[in-house]
Amino acid sequence: MNQRMILCVILMAALAACGAPAATEVAVGATAIPAPATAPLDAYIEAVRAGNVDAALALFTDDAVVGDFVGQEEIQEIIEWDIAEVAAGNDYVGYYNVVETAYGVELDLRWHGRDGDKEAHQIIDFEKGKVARWIYGSPKPVE
Repeated sequence: MNQRMILCVILMAALAACGAPAATEVAVGATAIPAPATAPLDAYIEAVRAGNVDAALALFTDDAVVGDFVGQEEIQEIIEWDIAEVAAGNDYVGYYNVVETAYGVELDLRWHGRDGDKEAHQIIDFEKGKVARWIYGSPKPVE
């Protein structure tokens, strides 16, 4: 290893030891390399793109809360709407500013909207590897 790489590894280890959050940017697609905390989000996007309601729903706890929607039945409505949006060409672009939290992950999610690209801050909490709570901010246009 060269000196720069060794220094980089030492710096990352020091930051991890101090509890500093890791930030990353990931494009959503075939070349995306997911950060471990974003694996459920990547699985959700993959299931939505495939039109697979059951696979997407399996990523949520039975009593999960997504915005104002609570439980599997209500969350299924969101998933079906999301699948229709993606099928209409309003697909996910990617996410960035990923920060692992004590309960899950915070990130900024970007997607193609009907009237241009949009983005919104997301907070996703997990329980036993499933989404327990997903809070999303108001979408804003990407310039």
